[in-house]
Amino acid sequence: MKRILLALAIALTFAMAYAQDKVSVSKVEIKEHKGWKEGHKTHRWEEQSCLFSASKQQDYTILYDACCDDSHPGERIPAEGFIGMPKPHAFNWYHHGFFSMKINGNVPFRVPLADMSVLSNGENAIMQMVWDAPEALVQIKFMRVPGDNAIYTQTRWFPKDKVEIKSIQFNFTCYPSCFEKNGKHFARTKTGIKHQGRESLILDVKQNAYVFYGDEVYDAKEGKWGIAAPCYLVMDKFHLASGSVFITSYGVATTINASVDSREARFIFADARSGEKNSEVIEFLEKNGAALQKKLMEISFDSPDIDAFKPEQEQRLIAKSAAEAGEFCKPYKKKIDELFKKLCDAKDKLDTADSWKSERDFAEAYQQYRKLILRLRIDAMMQLD
Repeated sequence: MKRILLALAIALTFAMAYAQDKVSVSKVEIKEHKGWKEGHKTHRWEEQSCLFSASKQQDYTILYDACCDDSHPGERIPAEGFIGMPKPHAFNWYHHGFFSMKINGNVPFRVPLADMSVLSNGENAIMQMVWDAPEALVQIKFMRVPGDNAIYTQTRWFPKDKVEIKSIQFNFTCYPSCFEKNGKHFARTKTGIKHQGRESLILDVKQNAYVFYGDEVYDAKEGKWGIAAPCYLVMDKFHLASGSVFITSYGVATTINASVDSREARFIFADARSGEKNSEVIEFLEKNGAALQKKLMEISFDSPDIDAFKPEQEQRLIAKSAAEAGEFCKPYKKKIDELFKKLCDAKDKLDTADSWKSERDFAEAYQQYRKLILRLRIDAMMQLD
């Protein structure tokens, strides 16, 4: 009878998860390859990537790619950009580099990548990238949220001692709807619109929640890289100072300046599904842009697992379950105790200067811990009369 009830409980858990829009992020995959950039073709390049999946939405991939050859130790060289988005589309948010930034005019990503790791596969899927640059330590979190066809980002920078922050600039690159050069690109906000040409679209970052990027020729039409779809950006409400969008017949460059006294900036990057028309996405943003911006500013980028881990409650659960499981938990009880201590130590250090390391260490231990706790609880249930 106990086995039947246990099987029913497990089946119900999986059924409930399937009914929801479950999000996840894959383990970071690391590859080495040869480059095509002039002067670096014979050098060693490193690629790191992870896939953000959603059961009811399209997938997103975040890619880091740089030359890390020993001929230039301590310096990383990009082919085009350091951070790309190969999925959902190679176009739109550019697969060879859609996200960059400058601190006091310098790109922090030119130093070696200190970390690229998964922080959570719970309620939200979260991955972090970290660089220890001369001006500041930079941490970018990429997050997938159930129900949203988008990637949320939070960039934080922690200035080094005696470094005065004079400018923080973000540079985003997209190829709206296609890589074709015979299209007609345009960008629009709630208050303005510009087509490709010599004039930039000036962003009033205080009055506009979003920027829409599309093409009038390739509007849900097929091109060389698949069926077209537009893309959009939702902007931080509180930490930005100014911005502009320069639109060519090929690529579109968005430049956004953060307030010099701020220490973070948040953005949402989204690709529409193949075949979605410009008018559909524009209508969606007109109705939901302000709400998306509000959600962006209110949402937590911390792993839900950290808040869910209550040491005193966990300790009582371990003691009770171990007593009920008896001899059956001896082979792995020591490992549970080790992981419990590691989780407590990591949680205690979350407010220190190296909080990114604690977040990484917590995430690595938590997945192992939860699996063993589940095993412990099952063994305990099986011993009950």
